[in-house]
Amino acid sequence: LLATVLASVPVVPLVLCYLWLDRYEPEPKRLLALALAWGAFVATVSAIVIGGIGGLVVPMTETQSLAVVAPVTEEATKGVFLLLLLWWRRHELDGLLDGIVYAGMVGIGFAFTENILYLAAAYNGSDGLGPGGVAGITATFVLRCLMSPFAHPLFTTFIGLGVGVAVASRSSAVRWLAPAAGYALAVLAHGIWNGSTVFGAGGFFGVYVVLMVPAFVALVALAVRARRSEARVLGAALSDAASRGLLPATDIGWVVG
Repeated sequence: LLATVLASVPVVPLVLCYLWLDRYEPEPKRLLALALAWGAFVATVSAIVIGGIGGLVVPMTETQSLAVVAPVTEEATKGVFLLLLLWWRRHELDGLLDGIVYAGMVGIGFAFTENILYLAAAYNGSDGLGPGGVAGITATFVLRCLMSPFAHPLFTTFIGLGVGVAVASRSSAVRWLAPAAGYALAVLAHGIWNGSTVFGAGGFFGVYVVLMVPAFVALVALAVRARRSEARVLGAALSDAASRGLLPATDIGWVVG
């Protein structure tokens, strides 16, 4: 119960950030909720089952499982939701920003469930990192929920970008290759992140500062730029409507502000 409460702390702020990005051309709330649920339940359970079966078929060391198996399986199970949208709800995907938003929601859901498991293990002292108790769960909460709540949304955003490129392209080759390239980048980023923990605190914080934070800032800048582009398009459409007398021009600032 304590792990669930702590794992929920970053969820609301992250969801609100994505809803802010999605303001001008909002996606159906039902699909956004489904993306969260997919990440929290379908993707996490599938990743655990696939990883467990894979470990029985091909024995892996803990390091190999952490740095290779987990990124491959987890990004695949998260990315399936975006592929399902691409195939069955294509009209809901209009470009990069939609891919970013849906990927972020899936990542938030996945991180929520995974954080519950890690926080509970830290409290019980079964994670192998300390004696457990309040000190153990506090350290894990700071690292996972305060310092890096963006990790899973960030990884899956690469898949979302690939899907966004695919829907905006007229090339059949790009439509196939862009999601695959996005998945490869998601696995690579996830693998580097997980692998950094093998080298202790120095490796973790080194990757955090040198790679993950700059990547996060760059993707945030890309998302904000895409949002501004949608605002300009909406503003132009409303200005045209105002010139035709369909709405007061004074209302445009309230809508596109």
